[in-house]
Amino acid sequence: MNSLSYYHLREEPWTETEDLQLRTEYVDQELDITQIADLHYKTPGQISHRLKKLGITEHYYKDTRGYNKYVSSSLYQEIKEAPKAHIQKAEKKERKGRKTKSQLVEDHIQLQQEQKENQEDLHLEVSQLRAEIKGLKKDVKEILRLMTAVYDFEAQL
Repeated sequence: MNSLSYYHLREEPWTETEDLQLRTEYVDQELDITQIADLHYKTPGQISHRLKKLGITEHYYKDTRGYNKYVSSSLYQEIKEAPKAHIQKAEKKERKGRKTKSQLVEDHIQLQQEQKENQEDLHLEVSQLRAEIKGLKKDVKEILRLMTAVYDFEAQL
C-alpha cells in the first residue's frame, strides 16, 4: 500500500468505465479494495463506498474484501488525519473569501448610490418623454387646425 499522496485521483468523479472495471476487479478477479485502490489511484475507502453504491456489496465495510486489513494499516491512519488538514485549509480559504463588515457596508452604500443614479436617469427619461409628448400634442393640434382650414376653404369654392 502507498501513501495518501499516491491516490491523486481521490477527488475525481467516477466514470462508467471505472465502474465496469471496478465490478470486474472485485467480482471476477477477486481483488481486495487495497489492490483495486492502487489500480484506480483512489483510496480503499472510496473503493468500498463505490462497491456499496453500485450494489456489489451490502455494506461499505462489512464483508468487503480487504477492509479489515485496510483499517489496520498506516494508510488508514494517514487518511484519518488528512481531513483535519483539509478542513483547516478549507476554513482558511473561506475566511480569505469572506467580506469584512466594512466591505459589506461599502458595497451597500455603492448599491444605494447606483440605485439613486438609476432613479435619476429614469426621472430624466420620463421628463424628456413628457416634453416630447407636449410637442407632439401641439403638432397634432396645428395639423387639425390646418386641415379644418383646408376643408373650410374647399367648402367655399
